Amino acid sequence: MRCTNCNDAIPDEEVRWAFDDPLCESCFNDSYTYCSCCDSVTHRNEICYDNSDNPLCNDCYKEQNDDDAPDNPPVDESDREYILTLSRNWLAGKIDHRRFVNINTKDYFLSEIRTKVGLIDNPINLYGLKERIEFQITVSPDLEKSVMELLPESLKYYKIQSVEGVRRLGLSYSIRKDFRLQIIRLIKTLTVVQPVLEFQEVQLVSE
Repeated sequence: MRCTNCNDAIPDEEVRWAFDDPLCESCFNDSYTYCSCCDSVTHRNEICYDNSDNPLCNDCYKEQNDDDAPDNPPVDESDREYILTLSRNWLAGKIDHRRFVNINTKDYFLSEIRTKVGLIDNPINLYGLKERIEFQITVSPDLEKSVMELLPESLKYYKIQSVEGVRRLGLSYSIRKDFRLQIIRLIKTLTVVQPVLEFQEVQLVSE
């Protein structure tokens, strides 16, 4: 395969895709990057940056900086239940720090995963990745070891890449679509294992 831009030959495992155009890594990096929010390929001339200098596509930038937000926006059913739970707990004098997985609610599969996982003790940011050959799973350094240990056998052959941030997990479209049950179990375990480990460490120190 040859790069659409410079016409150099590219090994199949090194092809970078910009929409339908195969590019070598150098040409891709010169002209394109990935949106840090939705992970879509975006031309560098069209990229916007948030306050932390993270690259954003136009749609995600507008969502984060929309001054014309509706007064009565649509609320996801799981969010509605969460708000009611928080309200009941507040009226009863209970403090509940649990919350739902943070996701991009436009992705149907992520919304289903979020609902099935339910309220969790430890927050986690789950986002979708476009299909690409370089990697299919991304994970922040703080979760990398746990994800590698807990990843089900059916997902172990997928390529994993470390990304900046804290408690971030990115999944390719095929994984979100075909392995939802495995991902739901993984997230439930990820959000419980860490507190248990911390408790065990405290016990060992005190002994």
